[in-house]
Amino acid sequence: MQHSGNAVTALTPGRLHYINHVHVSEKYCKFAYSSEFGFSVPRSNKFFNQSGADSTLSFEIDGYIFTRRLSLKISVKENSLFSLWSPFKGIKVETTLIPIEGGHIRRHKVTSDYDCIARDAGFSVSCVDGAECTSFESNGVVTVKNNFSFCSVESTTGGTPEVVSFHPNTSLVYQKTATPFVSYKIKKGITELETIVKY
Repeated sequence: MQHSGNAVTALTPGRLHYINHVHVSEKYCKFAYSSEFGFSVPRSNKFFNQSGADSTLSFEIDGYIFTRRLSLKISVKENSLFSLWSPFKGIKVETTLIPIEGGHIRRHKVTSDYDCIARDAGFSVSCVDGAECTSFESNGVVTVKNNFSFCSVESTTGGTPEVVSFHPNTSLVYQKTATPFVSYKIKKGITELETIVKY
C-alpha cells in the first residue's frame, strides 16, 4: 500500500482464482489500484482503445487484446511483488513490481512463441469537462495531467511512449479519461522490459 496525501495505491501480484464472474480480471488482476484514479473495464477486446487496459501489461495478438487473467504463481516480499502469468497460450510473463517514492517500477520477462505488441499502461486520468486535461512527452516520458492529478510512464528498455483515450464510460470513476502507456515490440523468444510509472 502506498499513501500520498488523501490518495491510496495498492500494488497487487494478481489472484490465484478460477472463478469467471464478470470483470474478474479488472477487479483483481491489474498491477495497481488507486483511490484517486479508479480503474477501467473493457467494452471490447478487439481494439486497444476499447480494451480498458489501464494499469496493466496487455498484448495484441491477431487483432485481439489480452491481459493478465490468472496468476499461476505469486509471491510478496518486503520490497517487491512477483507474479507468473500467461495472457495467451504460448506467452509466459514473469512480472516484478517494485514500489518507489511517488510510483512503482514494473519489470517483465516475456517468453513468447511469436512476435506481437505489448502495451504497459499507467492509470487513466480524468479528462471530464473542467479538469483541464493535457498530455505531453518529454525525454521519453509521457505524462497525462489535469488540475488535480497526473500519471506518467517511461521505459528504460526502448519502448515507445504514447497516450490512449479509452472509450467513454470505460472508467468506473470518470466519464472521459486519457491514459499514458509504453508500447513494446515483442519478438519470438525472451524479451525483458522495464517501465516506470509515477503518479
